[in-house]
Amino acid sequence: MSRGPSTPTTLSRRSAGGLAALVAAGLLVAGCAQAAPAGSAGTSDAPTSAAAGSGTASDLPTSAPDSPVPSSPGGPASGSAGDAPTQPGGGGAAGISLPLTTWVVTDSADVKGHDLVEGSSITLSITDSTQLGVRAGCNSMGGTLAEADGVWTVSELSQTEMACEQPLMDQDSWVAEFLQAGPKAEYGDGSLVLTGTDGSSITFGMQQPASLTGTNWVLDGILDGDVASSIPADVNAWLRVDGTQLSVNGGCNGGGSTVAVTEGTPDTPGSMEIEGIVSTMMACDEDIMTVEQTMFGALDGTVSYLLTDQSLVITAADGTGLMFRAAPAVSGGAATEGQPGDKIEPGSESAAPTPDVQIPSQPAGDK
Repeated sequence: MSRGPSTPTTLSRRSAGGLAALVAAGLLVAGCAQAAPAGSAGTSDAPTSAAAGSGTASDLPTSAPDSPVPSSPGGPASGSAGDAPTQPGGGGAAGISLPLTTWVVTDSADVKGHDLVEGSSITLSITDSTQLGVRAGCNSMGGTLAEADGVWTVSELSQTEMACEQPLMDQDSWVAEFLQAGPKAEYGDGSLVLTGTDGSSITFGMQQPASLTGTNWVLDGILDGDVASSIPADVNAWLRVDGTQLSVNGGCNGGGSTVAVTEGTPDTPGSMEIEGIVSTMMACDEDIMTVEQTMFGALDGTVSYLLTDQSLVITAADGTGLMFRAAPAVSGGAATEGQPGDKIEPGSESAAPTPDVQIPSQPAGDK
């Protein structure tokens, strides 16, 4: 599945709490630009109501712009998971009583009225009882959510403006229209079925929260001050924690370190003590090396981390933030466990070596 143009883009944030909420909703993603109403075109400052997905990617710098780009909707959650019922139920116009979690579908058999683009998925992230985050293959969307008599009302739906392959942008449009048309919701054991007014339907499975350890975390963005920069499409960077072992790949070089993890709580960041990354020293393209150097530099010493559903944000002592996403692992009949197919996996020929790797005296590209 395409990750969009290789040019990095930026998205401003308002606060650390706001960033965490956006990450949880999937609204800070690779290739994202400024937010616009779902169905708008281009990157104009004044939102319009043209066809969804018809925009082009913005060539935004990775440094902070003079006029920060508006942040996406679906920001800080107004409540906590403890404020909402944990079991599905009736729900009223003020919100819904659906569990605060992420719902995902990856199989075309679970989508009626639309052919799911091969290799893509549709996810709904409910960050509180009135906030909805949506991803349908290209752009991220967010809006408000209410339910009355089993019918959803999705309003103020806005989206990022990234250019992808046309089938993915068409899928964005279809999902946005489906949700805004007021689908009927039926909740089962680990499943959610939305049925549109035209008879189309989507059957979702509940996505299980990712664990810090044993998960392949794919780098999605870098936070520098008040600006979140996306990762170029040709950079495949990830990390994985297994016990006291940290394995990393910056997109060019693989490496590792020992790590001591102090777990946090849903409201309090945890911490990791990293001894410093030992890696190979190959030379690659400049955009890859820039991301890799930032990533490896941040993974040194004591760092804090915030784990939210399928997202991981690691913050270094100097304030540099690394934003990661996990591959889906779900329960229910609609989705299956998977790995990010466009990423280098641990165990492959390009996977990270153990921390005692012998580093050449000169980069391989200089020989």
